[in-house]
Amino acid sequence: MWVQTFIRITPIGAPMLKTVEDRAVSESLQERRESAAVHGMTLFANPDFDDHEGVHAFFDRATGLKGLIAIHSTALGPSFGGCRMWPYDTEAQAMSDALRLSRGMSYKNALAGLAYGGGKAVIIGNSKSDKSRALFEAYGRAVDALGGRYITAEDVGIKVEDMKAAASQTAYVSGIGGKGSSVGGDPSPNTAYGVFLGLKAAVRYKLGRDDLTGLRVAVQGVGNVGFNLCRHLHEAGAKLVVADVYKPNLERVRDDFGAEVADPAGILFADVDVLAPCALGGVINAETISDLQAPIVAGAANNQLGTEADGVTLRRRGILYAPDYVVNSAGIITVAAEYDGDVSEDEVAAKIEKIYERTLAIFERADAEDRPTSEIADQMAREIIAAAWSANRFTSDVNRTSLRPHRRTDPADNAGTRHAVTISWRGAFPPARPNPSLHPRRSRTPWRAVGARRPCAARRAAQDGGTGPVRPQIPG
Repeated sequence: MWVQTFIRITPIGAPMLKTVEDRAVSESLQERRESAAVHGMTLFANPDFDDHEGVHAFFDRATGLKGLIAIHSTALGPSFGGCRMWPYDTEAQAMSDALRLSRGMSYKNALAGLAYGGGKAVIIGNSKSDKSRALFEAYGRAVDALGGRYITAEDVGIKVEDMKAAASQTAYVSGIGGKGSSVGGDPSPNTAYGVFLGLKAAVRYKLGRDDLTGLRVAVQGVGNVGFNLCRHLHEAGAKLVVADVYKPNLERVRDDFGAEVADPAGILFADVDVLAPCALGGVINAETISDLQAPIVAGAANNQLGTEADGVTLRRRGILYAPDYVVNSAGIITVAAEYDGDVSEDEVAAKIEKIYERTLAIFERADAEDRPTSEIADQMAREIIAAAWSANRFTSDVNRTSLRPHRRTDPADNAGTRHAVTISWRGAFPPARPNPSLHPRRSRTPWRAVGARRPCAARRAAQDGGTGPVRPQIPG
């Protein structure tokens, strides 16, 4: 396996708070993405690059594994985000997706109140035909090569069994079910419930009602999350209009919930009360917004807006948009709880229930400031991340010295596969400690609060002549 790494080894101050007006020529962003897909695009010129801390390419010839891990921010803690498997047409598309998704994870984790930064992995391949246990074992070695800078879990195209295969090679995995823990495993049911809460908040704010009986809701994409969202909506009395490119998914929703099946090409423009995009992102864009009939957009898909300017257009049309990473955050809340360990179902449920009030607060602030809900959510997340950077400034000589990159050779060589030397780095926070359910003898104590001092005996030992990778001591 070869792992090629871009690293940022100089500390960067608090991220600038950006508005739509600060983005140069926002309307041309989609054109730049399309140009990148056709002609190729270097990382730093990519329009979706947003001061990411690291972008890591990995490849394994024996299994056909090929993909990227993007780390947007570790200001709040080690980066945490799911792995997506998708047959991208070009590597440039995969890179743009990884960059956008990892930034979304930074914002999602910040607003959810989690002590984790944002990261995301994308595997280039067809999840229906290209999977194998060996492929995900190779992926696990790629994650492990980052030494705890990134923690992985399920996303589109990935199942619990895939993550369990990865967990055989690395402890930096969640979403597999923890030993001795009542939480964990597949996060999609909780993700769907969080979206349901956000959708209810939007209905209350826009339509002035708490009862969903008789409301028509169009759900685009009825996979794991979409199906569970349909179940909640059906139980609440809503009438469902659904579309999916995978026929078995449609048959299941139609048979179980009496859903009306629509053409995938026209589901966005259905005459409904709520549109819930639950497939891939970018579907709410300059080409589709003008034909939307739903007064509310609230779904599970990540990066639903094509560009930031689309949030402005939605507001001008009077369409209420529930920011996707706010309403779909229950999944990361669940897998983070599994990873932390010693967290009860009641504690997780209490965090998920906050999605309702958090979504309402964004709607209220957006109207008070006459700004798009997407812009308000972005600013709120950036403010949290900026405060974390300020609390973790690199002020001591020890910390500045620790920024120097070190070399770490991946020890996993189970099948004679060649492994590249991975360049790693130390950022605002030390790497994550391994999943306690996979390493039960390790401390289960989560990292301390933002700004707390970290033990640095290992760093001092390294400066006195130690060799090899240096990992901070586990708190507690």
